[in-house]
Amino acid sequence: RFSASAAQQRRRCHLAMRAMRLCKGGLACEGAGRGRCRASKLGTGRGRSGLATGIFCTEGGNREASRRGHDHGEDYDGYGEQRRRGDGGGGRNRERLVSLSGVEDGRYADVDLESLRKALVSSQSFDEDVDSGPDYSSVQGRNLALELVRVTEAAALEAGRWFGRGSEEKADRAATAGMRKVLNAMEIDGVVVIGQGALDDVEEDPRLALLCGERVGCGYGHEVDVAVKALDGTTLVSEGHQGSLSVICTAERGALLDTGPCEYMEKIVVGADVEPGVVSLDRSLEENLNALSETLSKPVTSLTVALLDRPRHADIVQECRRLGTRLMLFSDGDVAVSLEAARPDSSIDLMIGVGGSQEGVISACALACMGGYMQGRLWPSNQDQRKLAEDLQLDLGVLEIEDIVKRGNEVAFAATGISDGLLNGVKYWSGGATTNSLVMRSASGTVRILETHHHWSRPGLTNIDDMNSMDELQEQQRRGMPMQPSRELGKF
Repeated sequence: RFSASAAQQRRRCHLAMRAMRLCKGGLACEGAGRGRCRASKLGTGRGRSGLATGIFCTEGGNREASRRGHDHGEDYDGYGEQRRRGDGGGGRNRERLVSLSGVEDGRYADVDLESLRKALVSSQSFDEDVDSGPDYSSVQGRNLALELVRVTEAAALEAGRWFGRGSEEKADRAATAGMRKVLNAMEIDGVVVIGQGALDDVEEDPRLALLCGERVGCGYGHEVDVAVKALDGTTLVSEGHQGSLSVICTAERGALLDTGPCEYMEKIVVGADVEPGVVSLDRSLEENLNALSETLSKPVTSLTVALLDRPRHADIVQECRRLGTRLMLFSDGDVAVSLEAARPDSSIDLMIGVGGSQEGVISACALACMGGYMQGRLWPSNQDQRKLAEDLQLDLGVLEIEDIVKRGNEVAFAATGISDGLLNGVKYWSGGATTNSLVMRSASGTVRILETHHHWSRPGLTNIDDMNSMDELQEQQRRGMPMQPSRELGKF
């Protein structure tokens, strides 16, 4: 019924709906000295137009639209005529004004209210030409990723103490203890699906790893699968090299691929600007590089391939050099390089090769949050592993991200740098430390880079004392004793 533009109609619909909500709540102005009525201040336009939101009538008098209220007891009717409330003689016995909506006095009788509601819901802004940004209305509830970052921060703070000190075991042990302590304080019912070793393996030391099948969390809350790598790049930390991370990710129960006995996975990773199907593990390296060159509009000789430096990749190294492709070899830190390859504007165009299956699942979780394309294929290292994988009916073919972490499930990812690389490493200073972390969530696709300052004088879960005694730590946790700042960290 309006002849105005679509944007103006939505504005009018918006005001009309607010009028009905305010009047339904029983708002009223009871005379002078009470200040302006909240509903009256929202009134705009003429009372009979169906647009005013501050609609009032006197209990015994005419029904008129009050456009605004004054401290002196004056108001205005729908046509701008000033009148004074009261008994006509200016006395103190002023009449009470009660709320009256456009629905109650019949002014909206010819308006389809359901159409108004649909118009309000469908409109993202009053101006159709303005980009309103991402729609987070469907993303509700708890953001588990923002809690997981405390887990990786604790692991990084403890592992960082062993940077360059030549002990892989002590670095891994410290990272695992820090991660387990904070993880077990979270309100989740988690099961480690991707860990190091199996819970029923008597040779595995729980001090050194979070084991597959281990229950983590408080035992209540979100039921999730957990994939962890307390220290990605153990050798990097012990020998004082760059590129180490502490990572963790979660998905709904049953969403993560169980790699079973297969310790390795063949992977290929490219950025989000490369469409699915451009590269594949079923094609030769030369075919993949030619297709990637055409997609990225750059010659093969300008492409950069990242490859884990292992003897099993000797053929790939020779092929890259034959084709004239730039080659970046890295010794450890599979997850960090996967993230770098998928990152927009990365210097790495393609990551390929056989790495850990644990890192492969974690990388798939990260790409499910941040974008990018990846394929994986379980790689049994011997016939015994292959036979066991076949007995367990594991898929030994090419796996897409959706096969590794089921889509439609909430995936949360957090990583904290230990040594400089994809993320800045831990920096210790007098009385504390600074960490840098990456936090991602699949539901919203948000990617956050966090810088956190930790103060030992203010103890918390990330400032834990004496990581060398798990029994003492568990006893403190059982008794509910407060954690003390780490003496070692304070001295570092």
